[in-house]
Amino acid sequence: MRTNDNSKTSWIIQFHYKYSKCKQLAFTVSLEYFCYMKFHLNKIKEAGYKLTRQRKNVVEILAEKRKPLTLNEIFDECNQIDFASVYRIIQLLTELKIVEEVNLGERQKRYELILDKHHHHILCKTCGKIDRIDYCILDKIKDLTNYNILNHSIEFIGICPDCQKN
Repeated sequence: MRTNDNSKTSWIIQFHYKYSKCKQLAFTVSLEYFCYMKFHLNKIKEAGYKLTRQRKNVVEILAEKRKPLTLNEIFDECNQIDFASVYRIIQLLTELKIVEEVNLGERQKRYELILDKHHHHILCKTCGKIDRIDYCILDKIKDLTNYNILNHSIEFIGICPDCQKN
């Protein structure tokens, strides 16, 4: 199915997964996120872990939502998975470098699939909307300071254009 998204044409693939013990999970993911999802599901198997229905479900949810989610948000989307299992799955996925922790200055940690393209986030303090920023100033900082930067974390908090209008 083809859709027009912000004047860019993107290919959207509809997937339906049916599990024996839970209702059908249907969602739409972009081709990019589908590829990452499949890659990460294979990483679980390659690391010697079973690809359980619960692990697959959590990865699918993160691919579908395309934004950092709290443990509670992931739990709310899961079918027949208790909170402790969601927590353990996220810990495993973090250890396997499938999921990364995102700190947006809130009381709760957020988690998202690791993509090969480095990015940051901006959080609207009014409505909670989270947008992805595909730009990083890391190279400019390296040039200015001559540091060998090992790691960084930059997240932005502001008020989105929609909330500014209100």
